[in-house]
Amino acid sequence: MGNSQGRLHIRHLAQKNRSHHQQGQTQVSEKILIQNHANPVTNLSHIMHHRTLAALTILAAFGLQLFSPSVLLSDTRLIEKLEVNDTGYLLYNASHWIEQGGIRVGAPLYGDNENLPEPERAAVAALPAELVSVDWIQPSALSAAFVKSPYFGDNLANFVLREPAEIHIAHSDAIAEKPAWLATRYTATAGKLTDTLGRAFTLYKRTADAGEKIILGPNGSASAPMYLVLAKPLSSTATRKLETGYSSNVTDIAAAGARGDGRTINTTIIQTAIDDLSARGGGTVLVSGGIYVTGALELRDNITLRIEAGSILRASPNPADFPPKHASVPGFRSHEPHQFIFAQNAKNITITGGGVIDGYAIRQGYPWGGRNNEHERPRLIRMFSCQNIRVENITLIRAANWTQYYETCTDLVFRDLRIRCHTGVHNQDGIDISGCSNVEIDGFHATTGDDAICIKALTLTPAENIRINNLYSPYANCNILKIGTETHGALKNLHATNIEGVTRYSLSIETVDGSILENITYENAILYDCGAPIFARLGARGRTFKGGPNPATPGALRNVTFRNIRNYANTWGAEKRGIGLGASCSGVEGLRIQNLTIEDCDFTFHGGQTDPKVVTRAVPENEKKYPEYITFGVCPAYGLYLRHIDGLTVRNNRIRSANTDVRPPVVLEDVHSSTLTNNILQTFALTAAPEVHTK
Repeated sequence: MGNSQGRLHIRHLAQKNRSHHQQGQTQVSEKILIQNHANPVTNLSHIMHHRTLAALTILAAFGLQLFSPSVLLSDTRLIEKLEVNDTGYLLYNASHWIEQGGIRVGAPLYGDNENLPEPERAAVAALPAELVSVDWIQPSALSAAFVKSPYFGDNLANFVLREPAEIHIAHSDAIAEKPAWLATRYTATAGKLTDTLGRAFTLYKRTADAGEKIILGPNGSASAPMYLVLAKPLSSTATRKLETGYSSNVTDIAAAGARGDGRTINTTIIQTAIDDLSARGGGTVLVSGGIYVTGALELRDNITLRIEAGSILRASPNPADFPPKHASVPGFRSHEPHQFIFAQNAKNITITGGGVIDGYAIRQGYPWGGRNNEHERPRLIRMFSCQNIRVENITLIRAANWTQYYETCTDLVFRDLRIRCHTGVHNQDGIDISGCSNVEIDGFHATTGDDAICIKALTLTPAENIRINNLYSPYANCNILKIGTETHGALKNLHATNIEGVTRYSLSIETVDGSILENITYENAILYDCGAPIFARLGARGRTFKGGPNPATPGALRNVTFRNIRNYANTWGAEKRGIGLGASCSGVEGLRIQNLTIEDCDFTFHGGQTDPKVVTRAVPENEKKYPEYITFGVCPAYGLYLRHIDGLTVRNNRIRSANTDVRPPVVLEDVHSSTLTNNILQTFALTAAPEVHTK
């Protein structure tokens, strides 16, 4: 899964479906799931470097000022597209790997340094002069225990180089036998890095080309300290910033007095830069060359917040630095007023640059205590009633709540985002979009403590036209993609494609609080270790909010398609409320799903039930229960349990069980106008009902 072979499975599945099923109509992208998206800002800056003075002269001759000089800034830090595979259930290490510039004496050795017992916390004590201030990756100390992943093999982490470089691995001298990936590809040098605990690390190096993918393997010992990764440019100009093109509508916060020392609180300086630039018509707030700690910030009209690669904008650990900012739109979450980066009733906002925004929620209970206190913990980014928003080429880590939350906004673009927010803190969704229209998400790489992408309807504002492409999740602790559960306003026209990841739950569609959901398509997905590959629920929980309908009106779910979806393994099916729960798509009595299609899919379920009574079990409606794939417990089908539906099409699918099971592959209950054609359904000698059983 962690290589190109795994990411080509979607294409192979489509070919297999077409060969097995003459009626298959699968349409599949010829792209590998997660592309290496070029950074348009960076590319443009390279093109314009030699033309800058001429361009500015021409503009001046016509009396024009360049509105967005950020295109003239060179984002040339070496390390990009960091992927960390040391993740899983109750395994939080990936979120503490931080790519950055400027390694120095005194830098904490590990991203989770503050989570270690105080006697084990270490900093850099000495390193060769030639490596001072180069780019580096600050790993998790606990990643020393990584041996092999069931999904990624011995690929602990990988990244891509922007420029040719020397890669240096500072590997502990306490490990006598070096791991094979290090011993065979790197050469030992005489250089040493030492830490404040007196431990020594020999530096191993090799050269690598621009665009090369660098793969990092296991440490080789859980008891010895974890290695560090440094990148030294081969060219003396590789990390030089272009100074040409800076003008009055770019404010470098360092030049304005901010200190990137990882300690100083810079809120006033950064907020003043935002306010002043917006008042002058807009511009770029530049965060470059350090770790800048700040409290809550409010973005305004025509502002680009550019955190350059190698730089970090970090949330203060003091909750007092996040005063409440209340939303003007009544909705289910309007009473939760804390956020790190905030905007309301603003337009033309961009967050970009290749750097890192760090919420610094490094573990459950610190620095924000409690777990059921969403009204106290700040979301990393939160925007209300904004227009023309772009968030691209940025890494978001360690959020204290939802990583991103956009409410009643229009015209949003999210591209090339990397999210590592799984630190044991509750509610660490990758992104939540509610009541927003004209949304594009393309290139979304997320390790999350909750849902990777969650589409909600927390207000009554209708939403439409959401497109999701290239969603990749090394681990989503709940759903990889979900609509729900808070669903009050209407939503139509959502299309999601090219999805791959490890997820505990499902691809889910849920409306239980009155929302009308229609024209929803999920297609071209590969899921690993999920509890159930798909889940759809039309329920009647009827929850409302202050200013909302009371009682909530019944919702609707219609015109839903699951297409070309494959899942591997299903271990969660053996651990949550019984063995082999199955997958359900269900309305409730008097509230029926309309027009559901499941086609060109290859499902492998856990199975394992041997008691014939489960086939005839009366499944409770649970119409007001929280909707998720475990809602009904053990279903009467090991595969698809389909209930309260008008207009069902199930065609060109393969459904099988990893373990012998007494239940049929498919059960229909209270389904009208159904068509099941050209399906390959596995049964067993002890199967106690036809392969498609109607109750």
